[in-house]
Amino acid sequence: MLWAISFFILDYLSFSLFNGWFIYSLLSYFIIKQFQAKNFKDKAVLASIFLILIQDSFINGRFGISLVYIIPIIILAYILNKLIISESIKIFYFLFLVIAIILDQFIIKTLILSQNITLNSTLFKISINLIVEIFIFLGIRGNRSLLAIGK
Repeated sequence: MLWAISFFILDYLSFSLFNGWFIYSLLSYFIIKQFQAKNFKDKAVLASIFLILIQDSFINGRFGISLVYIIPIIILAYILNKLIISESIKIFYFLFLVIAIILDQFIIKTLILSQNITLNSTLFKISINLIVEIFIFLGIRGNRSLLAIGK
């Protein structure tokens, strides 16, 4: 839960600094924790969902719009955890992040909020957030990982 708050603060600071929401570190953390969670009542996952909803409310001015991509991530992660071996599921971390950013850019921002979104800005966000997710993913491996401190 401490890491979810830390990633929320990082996203908020990057939003304030760059005058735009380019880094989705909380979403990356949520996707990784969702795949690692044994059940739906994991505190890190619930805190991440709540903070993503608050973050989305700050940025878009509407609470709950990000449920468009959060709910499918939860359902598909649960199904994939049951079907696929745990070591081969790590590729879905990156795939789900790309799908969530594409849904956020083209469904939420373009269709619902009527903002003009270019393909270049979407590709820029995807590439930056894949790098951020790789760093988060590398931080959770092993018994001396950064995310194990908060347990």
